[in-house]
Amino acid sequence: LDYMLNRFRGILENLVVFKDVMMENIYRTRKVIFAQRVMNALIEKGFSREQAYDTVQPVAMRAMSERADYQELLAETPAVMDVLTREELDACFTLEYYLKNVDFIFDRVGIE
Repeated sequence: LDYMLNRFRGILENLVVFKDVMMENIYRTRKVIFAQRVMNALIEKGFSREQAYDTVQPVAMRAMSERADYQELLAETPAVMDVLTREELDACFTLEYYLKNVDFIFDRVGIE
């Protein structure tokens, strides 16, 4: 364990992050990575989990197969837009949601 932790520390100390490449990779999915957030928003509006999944999944598959923007395809989907406002839909596609606790987590483990 000591050996593994020391090796891992060396990896982290020398880690280079290319933010622009990281952002390209995140959005390479045509925004389908945000499907879970959309599904949860639909559940909050009264959809069952199965109904929410059955609503977002075919649109996600279409976005990938057609190389189309998932967010825009959802905005054209009546089953979604009948229950979500455009602002609520757009809020599902922000990275800030996933980063909101980063400072807290870093503080908790002693990283500045």
